[in-house]
Amino acid sequence: MLSLALLTFIGCNSSELIPVTGQVTLDGAPVTTGRIEFFPTSGRPAAGELDEEGRYTLVAHKSEEGVSPGKYVVTVTSRTASGGPPPPPEVLGEEGEQAGSARSKEKYEPFRIKWHVPERYSHRRASGLTAEVKQDGGEIDFELVSKP
Repeated sequence: MLSLALLTFIGCNSSELIPVTGQVTLDGAPVTTGRIEFFPTSGRPAAGELDEEGRYTLVAHKSEEGVSPGKYVVTVTSRTASGGPPPPPEVLGEEGEQAGSARSKEKYEPFRIKWHVPERYSHRRASGLTAEVKQDGGEIDFELVSKP
């Protein structure tokens, strides 16, 4: 009987997810693209996509909204990519033009990443962002800055 009660207690606590929402801004303006992630010291992380107002809702594993109570390291990643991998060397002519094609006048555009928030915010050890999720959940906002 005691073991059944203990398993029920453990099962309830481990699956208890607290709803958490918030907004991410950079220098006062909403970050309108990207992802926010909450990493616990132990257990499963949770993440949310940023919308056009910089708002997010955390989702744990299996698409369940919410996160377990506790302390978290937080990252925010907001970037876009352009360009692409270079064509093989035998396809390139002089100055990076594609040889033997109708597009031979076009220049190859190298792969580039444009960061919409400073890259440091996307690394757990460098972000400097933390959060504590309490039993009653709530809203957790992050005000990022371009320069430290």
